[in-house]
Amino acid sequence: MLHHKLIAGEIPGTDLVTELINKEDLLTIANLIARQILAKGIAITDKYLLQ
Repeated sequence: MLHHKLIAGEIPGTDLVTELINKEDLLTIANLIARQILAKGIAITDKYLLQ
């Protein structure tokens, strides 16, 4: 799991936040997701911004 405040959602590719998060947590999670996508060699495009 990317962050201790996230759990896997029922739908593949989704996550649920288990408790309140602040801006710092949100930015950390977003950074981790972006790094994971880039590590797989997938370009970050508008497709990811629209989801």
